[in-house]
Amino acid sequence: MIGEYKKLDRRLNDALENFRLEVQFDVETFEQTHKDEYLTKNDLEELGRQVYYCLSDMRNALLDYLKTDLRQR
Repeated sequence: MIGEYKKLDRRLNDALENFRLEVQFDVETFEQTHKDEYLTKNDLEELGRQVYYCLSDMRNALLDYLKTDLRQR
């Protein structure tokens, strides 16, 4: 069971780290794609996609953990 908990923890951390890296990339390349400092609709759509991907990965990790936990009972 401890191994499954560690696996869940790693998957959740991976989802957060992927989100952090994607947003960091967007921030670092912002000046290359924008003439001013204003966010655009496309920026918000991209942020929304990244939030969705992160939450989806976290959801899947939690569901897999729960399925494993229920099988072991």
